[in-house]
Amino acid sequence: MCGIAGIIKHNPSEIPELQKMLTCIKHRGPDDEGMWYSKSGRAGLGQRRLSIIDLSPGGHQPMISESGRYVMTYNGELYNYRELKAELQSAGHTFKSESDSEVLLKAHEVWGAQEALAKLNGMFAYAVWDEKEQELFAARDLLGEKPFKYYEGKNELVFASELKAILEYPGVPRDVDWQAVDLAMTYRYVPAPQTGFAAIKKLPAGYYLTWKDGAVETAPYWQAADYAKENHTRSLSEWKTQLWDGFKDSIEHRMISDVPVGAFLSGGLDSSSVVAAMSEIIPGEVRTFSVGFKDDKYGSEVPYARAVAEHFKTKHTEIVIEPNVIEMLPELAYQYEEPFFDNAAVPTMAMSKLTKEHVTVVLTGDGADELFAGYTNHSFYKQLASFHKLPKAVRTRLIPGIANMLAKTGNPKMAKLFYRTEMLSGSLVQAYTDYYAIWKKSLPRSKYYLSKDDLYTSEMKAAINIGRSEELMHGWLGFDTVADYGPINRALLADSVGRLSDDYLMKVDFAAMRYALETRAPFLDHNFVELAMSIPDHFKQRDGDVKWIWKQIVQDKLPQVTVKRKKAGFGIPIGEWMKHELYDYVREQLIGDGQILYDKFDRTVIEQLITDHKAGKADYSNHIWCLLNTKLWLQSYQQ
Repeated sequence: MCGIAGIIKHNPSEIPELQKMLTCIKHRGPDDEGMWYSKSGRAGLGQRRLSIIDLSPGGHQPMISESGRYVMTYNGELYNYRELKAELQSAGHTFKSESDSEVLLKAHEVWGAQEALAKLNGMFAYAVWDEKEQELFAARDLLGEKPFKYYEGKNELVFASELKAILEYPGVPRDVDWQAVDLAMTYRYVPAPQTGFAAIKKLPAGYYLTWKDGAVETAPYWQAADYAKENHTRSLSEWKTQLWDGFKDSIEHRMISDVPVGAFLSGGLDSSSVVAAMSEIIPGEVRTFSVGFKDDKYGSEVPYARAVAEHFKTKHTEIVIEPNVIEMLPELAYQYEEPFFDNAAVPTMAMSKLTKEHVTVVLTGDGADELFAGYTNHSFYKQLASFHKLPKAVRTRLIPGIANMLAKTGNPKMAKLFYRTEMLSGSLVQAYTDYYAIWKKSLPRSKYYLSKDDLYTSEMKAAINIGRSEELMHGWLGFDTVADYGPINRALLADSVGRLSDDYLMKVDFAAMRYALETRAPFLDHNFVELAMSIPDHFKQRDGDVKWIWKQIVQDKLPQVTVKRKKAGFGIPIGEWMKHELYDYVREQLIGDGQILYDKFDRTVIEQLITDHKAGKADYSNHIWCLLNTKLWLQSYQQ
């Protein structure tokens, strides 16, 4: 696990900026630093190392191949590196170290870029310079656990794990991509390849990049839609056996490390399943970590985590945090470096900081919800699909008409019902996008919430394509690529292509790597993912019960309170905080010192949001959170 950076120039010249770039991402790799410059003066590669496997100098990077032709900088872990190494050794190749880095470089040299990439099972972002052909090959893991961002200038390519390092390169424009900001207002994050900066892109998950003679090309090598085919031949018993065996295999590979390994434990189904599998492999030796707020009036996961820890007799640590959110917010805006509005970043970063004091590697439950339908939006999409089979007159006139009559009672719940029914009367894709969205494109006559139509100034509306959110969702749902796929699986496909990579995995990676803590997600093993994607809809949710098949697998392994526990998010009580602890801070940032926003966002609407939320007229906490973090992001990177 590391931070990488590189500069490729069409015209040979000095490359002094690499050191500044590496210093900017030192937090990702505090153990070692390396730089390499080509004799031609066209390439410079750098790496900051966090030592996990083979702690010796044998894992130093950038790493040069035995022939001297290839040079690599690499961030991540290959979980099948031992199998790949054995395959290469059987063909007569030798190794100088025990590192997975050397295996990756040797695989690239022996099998070629594409064949080697197809064999990898892990999380990674890497770049290999070919000194002979004067070309670069780079790739990002198939679900986007590790970041890769880049700037393509007129005569150079600059890349790094974090774009703040790219901004250290002279001349990189900082112009805001307002379309990306609009998408973040919708989804809480910026979907790839956009970043919030017009000139800087991020390589999408499952893509590779090539540079040759000044030209950059990107293409997918793995796409979730290719595996969106339901298998109806297996019995429930067969599914259960194959899934648990595959999950344990994934866990076993992710426990390979030369430094201490633990697990995040929330007491929920996903993290508890990880601990259950780890405990079958090393009973009584698993180290677990749970987090709770010092003021637990908003609820705590600690009692649930403690029950699981006692059940498996783990070496358990309970971390109590009292985050100073006002202090943390500017740091969050800088660290996440894009318009990023997932408030769970606050406890995730606080937890990562304290967990690092005990271990260097933790296993997480990330990805289970996107494979086994753990969210209400998955069932909502199924309801949407059924609703859209009704006659158009019923959808667009009868049901909204009844709801409109109820809304006139003045009851906010009835007004919300009216909004929902009018939302349902539109297109399927628009309805699902609106269900996802924080800030909606526009709203029906009830005006229960304020929308982008209200918030955006004419200047902002002129700068964006307001329908871009629906265009993206249409693609994510696989309408152009997947023929027969159940509605729940189609919703899961949208999550896997969209928010899993650019929201959830980015949230965890940027929080954990801020403190050089490596996170590993066993549910995201690519063999396990491809298997889970073929499970039919009716096994994933049944009679309103989410993750039905996974519960059938683990119900005899976990405490019953864990299996039956309702899904709980890992966020913060921003709604209450914005009425009390954060109220003055929010007003100062958005009204007293919010000038940086007013060209694009209406000041009067912003003030109305804050006032109405404080008065309890509506819950605008997420809307305000988006604006607050937009302001702090602009302040961090534009002023």
